[in-house]
Amino acid sequence: MSNRPLFYACRRGFTLTSVLISLLILSIGVIAALKMQVAAIQATQQYTYFKSALILASDIADKIRSNFNQSQNININQFLTINFRAEKDKVDAEPMCFDIGCTPDQLVSSDIAEWLSNISKALPNARAVVCRDTEPWSNSKNGFNWECKSSNQYSGVVIKLGWADKESQEFDPPPKVAIPVAAFRD
Repeated sequence: MSNRPLFYACRRGFTLTSVLISLLILSIGVIAALKMQVAAIQATQQYTYFKSALILASDIADKIRSNFNQSQNININQFLTINFRAEKDKVDAEPMCFDIGCTPDQLVSSDIAEWLSNISKALPNARAVVCRDTEPWSNSKNGFNWECKSSNQYSGVVIKLGWADKESQEFDPPPKVAIPVAAFRD
């Protein structure tokens, strides 16, 4: 009889220990599931930024292609003057050229202002560069670069877009999207 209470005491202790171990394993599983959920949300956000950047780059590329005279003349091409940083540059409010008659230069200015405004809204701390570039990819950095290297006025036009990630502490992150518009020839 004296062994019986000791036997029950050991069983109760073993049961309590197994419950604590089970709770520990369950809490580790819950923490892992929460981390996976946070990672999925961050990946979805980055996908949204990439998708927006591609749509915006395609939009300005179409405008560059459609305004043939502006695109071919290096001396007056306003598109090639785009070097925008959302945290530093203010978007000028250009008049929209839908209801009023505009010159081709005013239409391009309006298109650029609207595009920069859309970039500021869609991408956090956005940066945009449109330039003639023969080497948008840097092998040494293993990524795109903001610097534009052009050998002549017939080098291809490239649209570069970048934005700051919330978890990144980079002041000037590299471009995440670089889209060639077209190669220009004489």
